[in-house]
Amino acid sequence: MHELPSFCDLIQAVAASREVRDISLTQAGNSLLRELGDEELLVFVLIDGLGKTILEKLPPGSCLRSMHRRDILSVFPSTTACAMTSLATGLYPSDHGIPGRYAYVEERDLHTDTLAFRDREHKELLSPETTIEDLWPYPPLISRMPMQCMSVVPQVLHNSPFDRYLAGTTPSEGYTGIPTAAQMIIDSVFSEGKGYLFLYLWDLDSLCHKIGPHEPAVDRMLQVIDQSMERLAESLAGRGRLVITADHGHMHIADSDRYIFTDSHPVMEFAKTAPYGEPRSLHFLVKPDAEQSFADRFYDSWGDVFSLYTKQEAEAAGLFGGRSFSLAAQKRFGDFIAVSRDRGILLYDNDRFTPSRNRGEHGGNLPEERVIPLLVSS
Repeated sequence: MHELPSFCDLIQAVAASREVRDISLTQAGNSLLRELGDEELLVFVLIDGLGKTILEKLPPGSCLRSMHRRDILSVFPSTTACAMTSLATGLYPSDHGIPGRYAYVEERDLHTDTLAFRDREHKELLSPETTIEDLWPYPPLISRMPMQCMSVVPQVLHNSPFDRYLAGTTPSEGYTGIPTAAQMIIDSVFSEGKGYLFLYLWDLDSLCHKIGPHEPAVDRMLQVIDQSMERLAESLAGRGRLVITADHGHMHIADSDRYIFTDSHPVMEFAKTAPYGEPRSLHFLVKPDAEQSFADRFYDSWGDVFSLYTKQEAEAAGLFGGRSFSLAAQKRFGDFIAVSRDRGILLYDNDRFTPSRNRGEHGGNLPEERVIPLLVSS
């Protein structure tokens, strides 16, 4: 699995194809750049949750299946908050420092829902004391593209703090409905000159979380997406290149896969604050001189289903992408990271933070979650 080109290789190749300067491509990145071609117009679509196993639910003759060029490897943690920040910057989580959907700003004792830019407990937008740069300190690549650019995102995300960060200095629009989103891109195609259009579809991921990835409703939504992307590809014929990928895959979670714990659990005696990150890759900050006690209690409870990494071990293993952690990652990552070995999820439940009981999950290190397709129109 790890011999595959990375999601960040692809994002850097896209940036280089759009004439962003000072991009140092890896060998894999250069190979991907050649596959993208030198079309004047590039339309880049990220379909949230479309892992390789989800794509293969479509028939072989479908539009999306016929566009499949190769597989690539999503970031770890394999979750939207990390991957979308990598999409914006071309950086691994080891650089941009987002640990997952939930993060902890220790210097302000603040638990955040990162993409929503909200307080995790009260669901309210973060106060003005917390700036966009506090969560996302690295500038977006799209602002460095010397050409016409535009983004289309879900209406509920449009003009949010993350949308403003993702789009940088370029315009964005909001959509309601997958066919409408495709049509908005078609209508936005620039008549001349080099250009870049970005479309983010999150409907599939939302549905998979709610009902799991194997239900008939997921197949029906896939057909809608396939038809919309076929119409978009046809509209671009001779005018530009359509490139599609995902941020992660999905896996079904049974009730027996859920390990729910509260403040009364022995590990919490040694925790400085509520755990954060993702249920399949959970971060713990630990009280001074309590590391061994914490690890012992953790292994007693979950050692057969979760691997426990110290921050130093995760850095040395390149778990989050790069071989060293940036200052942002050093500040935001936990003293320990618990990574699911199979299908288990760790759910912390107390009066402040009530966990979701999703039927579909991701965020770990299994192929179902991390292997994503690269789809390119001819």
